[in-house]
This record gives sequence, structure tokens and C-alpha cells, in this order.
Amino acid sequence: MEPREPMSGEPRPGDAPPKPPLPDASPDVSPGLSPNLPPDASPLEAPPPDTAPPEDAAAGSLEWSTPPPADSGPGEIGWRGIGSTLGRALDTYGSAFPVFVALGIPVAIFSAVTVLAGTNLPAVLVASLMTGVVGLVVSAAMIFTADDLGRGIRPSVAGAVDRAAGRAVPLLLSTLVVLAVVGGIGALAAIVAIALVAIGSGSAGVVALALVAAIVAVVILGAISLRWAVSSPAIVLDDLGPLAGLNRSWSVMRGHLWRLVGLYVVLGLLVIPASSGASLMSTYASQRAVAAVGLGIATLLSAPLLAIAIAIVYRDLAGRPAPAGAGVPRGRGRRTAVVATLGGGLLVFTAGVWAITSSGGQIFVPERGQVLAGTSQNTLDPCHPNGVKSNFDSTEEIWIGAVFTQRVPTGDEVVVEYFGDGTSLGRATLTAVPPGLECYYEIDPIRGARPGTYRVTVTYGSRVIADGSFTVR
Repeated sequence: MEPREPMSGEPRPGDAPPKPPLPDASPDVSPGLSPNLPPDASPLEAPPPDTAPPEDAAAGSLEWSTPPPADSGPGEIGWRGIGSTLGRALDTYGSAFPVFVALGIPVAIFSAVTVLAGTNLPAVLVASLMTGVVGLVVSAAMIFTADDLGRGIRPSVAGAVDRAAGRAVPLLLSTLVVLAVVGGIGALAAIVAIALVAIGSGSAGVVALALVAAIVAVVILGAISLRWAVSSPAIVLDDLGPLAGLNRSWSVMRGHLWRLVGLYVVLGLLVIPASSGASLMSTYASQRAVAAVGLGIATLLSAPLLAIAIAIVYRDLAGRPAPAGAGVPRGRGRRTAVVATLGGGLLVFTAGVWAITSSGGQIFVPERGQVLAGTSQNTLDPCHPNGVKSNFDSTEEIWIGAVFTQRVPTGDEVVVEYFGDGTSLGRATLTAVPPGLECYYEIDPIRGARPGTYRVTVTYGSRVIADGSFTVR
């Protein structure tokens, strides 16, 4: 049989086998949607725009190509556990410990100044306000630093502070919103409770109802605070406004309140030594400078850990992207962070115990060891006259009070002596009555004093336990 020529379309001998036809590229794609979606993308989401990274982006960084989703339910968020969050927070803290300490110095200083202000109310208010404002910027800088480390970017103090300053206004506004809401609910609950007690005239049932109302208010306030706990990193990292940041936090925290409570408890256990020591020093230290140093150190050690932890929580729950392989090496900085937090905290706590011992267990009172002169008597605490100052007119009343550096045991005596221009004007003996003598005050004011410089001393045995002077013009 003679071979025939192949018909059109038939393979010739020696030809490669034909390739199978390509399948339909996207049989199920609806009109208007791209078939070239990445494997993990939802078929209902448009592909991200093909934009180039900014020229000044650091190597290894990854920016949001689109804003984060407006809402995330519990099934979409990525809580990775209390232990994981704590471990990564410690690693982050320890891996850049000098940076976090440098960032925390300003808020530590202002915290110490608040203690040094003592009973000077205007100074205390100014120092407290500055501590709050500086604290917002410092916290934002720490959040930026923690996020940079998590994305494999080397942090810098100047860069973090510069970026944080740009987010200070929305952070401040969101804080004011939180204070207004929480304060308003708290005030309303207090008014309701007081009204119930007043109406019930001591009725046990009404008092119980008022107590229940107070407990409910506390629970509501706690839930609101927890839902807004990660608003700062939302505002800082995703460049959101104050209300948008609060809404974002409210969204991603849904279903995770008890987990956040657990994280706070664990963090609290780590910083308890430092905070307790600072509290003891503020209560019992005989010198405000000592108490101020204790509070400053405690703030310096504990503040970064909370800022880092909430930054990590927000990154997990919001699904912020990070380059593959980026982040802080596991366990590398953990030892440094634990030693600094617990070791430094134990030193502060030891100083607090020493303050109790050295004071004989007496609670620290501002101006301890000073004789004070004021323009009127303090009816709530006569040992601290009102309107304390050092210069008086001869027509003014001068009220004298003093708090001793130590308690005088019952039955022991102290000697109060007045001097005018270096000459003794008189002395009186006071005998301590149970449970002992800690201060004294003059029952009547000094009136019509002649111009000059006056000094008052209180002596216990051979020790001066209070001393002060003032001038009359």
C-alpha cells in the first residue's frame, strides 16, 4: 500500500506530539475583575495597585499599599497568644535597650519633677501636664521603634522622635476623647450612686443597688478602655485621625478583651518591683529628691515594655505586613530586658524598703523637717499652714507649723526655740503624748512682728528635727 500524504492538521512522522490546549483562563471570574489575583487573595477584592515603594523607604521595609480594612471581625484578626506577645515584647525591648532608654528619659525627668514640686500646686499641675504631653510623644516614638524592629529596620532615636512629633496632635485629641467619655460615664455613675444613697436614707437595699450600679459602671469603663487600648498604635502606624484610630482599635479588639487583660496582668507582674519601690520611696523617703529619683528610674524601666507590647498586639490584630525573615531574632534580647526590668525593679524596691527603715515607718510628708510660715491656718492639717512663703509684711498674720524628720516617742520632749536676727527670743518644751509626736503648730498667729529675719528650730536631744526661717519687712 502506498503511503498517502497526511491531511491538513494531522501530525507528520517525527513531529513532536501536540501540546494540550490551554484551559480557559478564568471561567468563573465575573466581568470587571482581574483573573491575575495572587493565590491568597479573595476573588472579591481588586488586586493592589502596582505602585513603586517610596524612594526614601528603608531597605527591607514594607508599606501599606492600601489603607487597612475598615472593620475586622474575630475570625480575621491574628492574636498569637499572651506568651508569644510577651516574648516578642521582651526580645524587642532587649534588642534595642539603649534606644528605648534614651527615648524614655524625657518622661522620666518630668515624672521626677512632679514629685519635686511637692505641695506647690501650680508647679505640680504644670509638671503633670508636661508629663502627659511628653508621654504621648515618647510612647509614639517607642511604638515606631518597636514596629521598625519588627520589620527589620534599624531604629534611631532622632527619627522616631521626629515621626512621633508629627502624630502628637491626633494622639492628644484621641486622649481627650477618651477622657471625656470615661470621665462622663464615671461622673454619671457617681451621681446615680450618690442619689440612690441619699434617697434611700441609709436603706440597705438602696445602698446595695448603688453598689451594683457602681460595679456595672466600672465594668463598662473597663470594657471601653480595653476596646480603645490599641488606638495609639493605630493612629501612629497607620496615620489615622483621632476618631478613626479609636474606631480601628474598637474593631480589631473585638473578642480579645480577656486576652488583653491577661497580658496586662503579666506585664504588671514584671513591673511590680519597680512601681512598688517607687511608691514606697514616695511615701516614706525623708527627701523628695530621693523619691523623685526612684519614680524616674521606675518610669524609665517600665514605660517601654507597655508601649512595645501594644504595638505588637496591634500589628498582630491588624495584620500589618512585614518582609519575610524580618523581625527581632527570638530570645536574643530577652535576657537583657528581664534583667533590666526585674533587676532594676528589685533595686528600686530595695531602696523603698530602706526608706521605710530609715524613716522608722513614718509616712513621708512633703516639707518634712521644715518649719513653715504661712498666711492662714490650715484647718485640715494645722502643721502645714496655708499660703506658705518666706517674706511677710509686718501687718500680716504669720502662722507657724512644722513636720519633724522623725516621730518623737510618747513621753519624750522636744524644744522649740525662736531666734530674731540671730538672737534667741525664747524657747518652749513640748512633751509627746500617745501615740507620739510627729509635728507641731502654734495655736495663735504672730501679729505685728518687727522687721527682721526670724528662725525657728525644733530640737530632739542633740538632733534638729525641724528648722526654718522667714523675713518680716
